[in-house]
Amino acid sequence: MNNEKKIKIFEFMSVFATFVGIVVGVGIYAKNSNQPGSVLGIAQNPIIAIILWVVIGILGMTMIVVFMEVSSTTKAKNQNGNLANWLGKLHGRKLGAFSAIFNIVGYIPIIYSILSFLVIDFIFTTIGTPINSLSSLDKLLFYLFGGMGIMAIFSMANAFTRKPGKIIQIIGLAIKLIPLLIGLVLGLTQLGSDNTFSDPKLQSWSAGAFFMAIAPIMFSLDGFVYATNLQKEVKYKKQLPKALFASMFFVIVFYVLISISIFAGSTDGNLFTVFDNTLPGWMIKIVYVLIVMSAIVSLNGMTLAATNYISAGVEDGFFFFNKKVSIKTSGIIQYIISATVYLICLLVGYAVYNDNPIYIIDGFSTVITVFNFLFYGIVIVLAMINRKTNKVKTDRVRFFWPCAIISASLIFAFISVIIVGYFAALAVDPRGVVRWFIIGFALFMVLIWGINELLYKKFNPKNPDKKEKTVVENININKENLAKNTKTVSSNV
Repeated sequence: MNNEKKIKIFEFMSVFATFVGIVVGVGIYAKNSNQPGSVLGIAQNPIIAIILWVVIGILGMTMIVVFMEVSSTTKAKNQNGNLANWLGKLHGRKLGAFSAIFNIVGYIPIIYSILSFLVIDFIFTTIGTPINSLSSLDKLLFYLFGGMGIMAIFSMANAFTRKPGKIIQIIGLAIKLIPLLIGLVLGLTQLGSDNTFSDPKLQSWSAGAFFMAIAPIMFSLDGFVYATNLQKEVKYKKQLPKALFASMFFVIVFYVLISISIFAGSTDGNLFTVFDNTLPGWMIKIVYVLIVMSAIVSLNGMTLAATNYISAGVEDGFFFFNKKVSIKTSGIIQYIISATVYLICLLVGYAVYNDNPIYIIDGFSTVITVFNFLFYGIVIVLAMINRKTNKVKTDRVRFFWPCAIISASLIFAFISVIIVGYFAALAVDPRGVVRWFIIGFALFMVLIWGINELLYKKFNPKNPDKKEKTVVENININKENLAKNTKTVSSNV
């Protein structure tokens, strides 16, 4: 095998492992059960839940086809392949900047937060002392110091060096799949007379529940776009869309099968229940350790992909300052922002909900995922417009139009119903803190974006509304000019 083929295989596996590492694992443990806010808890019918996984799977596959074409807008050397840059390319700098700020101050910190507290939660489950059995103050302290600590370790590790994190994702992928495969087999082979399908309380057929239950599934599948942020680090650009499509197909098929297995093998739609009901004690411990490692791999994958988001935003010209930011600095700043958000959510959650300090993070994670899908929908619409205007050169992908129409229609239909339904549900919360957190976050994000735009105009007075040359573009222009000058000098000599 020649060196080029080895690099292509490694890059394919790196993207595949990062994608699966981010998407698969934690969501199925945290968002699929009969608990309030989870898939079965909202749908109240395992058949509806499975149908929803299939529907969202179709959405995911169509989105990947569209994003294959969208990602080609940034396939040139030294281009960052991420949501903000695609919005900037297809529409303009301002929208790209708004998306970048949304991710940096909101989406990434919340996802870092929920993955960090889940690692702590799973550790306590593994040692046989569920964290909910502790006092409110003890829970807060363990979530606070444990969560911020684990977040710091992987944020800093992936900021200071990149290759180990990628290797962890490839190796960790096998670790992550082992407990899921065990659960898949157990759920289908150790069927009991009592399960979610036979539970008379779980036979509801509500249209409202159908749409609302989509939100936690969106959380389970979200994050795939952050694997595309590795585009700049991939030498062979054509490997990225191949790896993304293969990853999404694998994830969808696997999630549908594991959901059927969990619902058939338990009465509460919880994978932990399947293990507890079928495995001997010593084997349960081993599986639980693997689940802890799975959560760690998910956190590693997210920090690996998102650590350079600030650096990428600066390079793409979204912020008022043009000084290049290294991945190391970007990772440190992103951790500080994420840890601050985590700290605020925990302390407010403890002050208001006392026995459940993670309530705000848990609820906020679903809502912010829905808003993230809104940006996906906007990108898809812009990609369709670009097909007509040819404003940005792209690689034309087969089946783009049907996939774009289906995915955009589903996204906007789902989001419209979810937003109305979610705020209606939050309205009955006597404390209403999550609702105010959402509103406060939206206002804060607009404020930060507005300040950035005012400063951008100040530091770029000539063309405040025109997309300025980014750091990368200026570097490429300088290289071209240098090459021309060298050629001129050589000819004169």
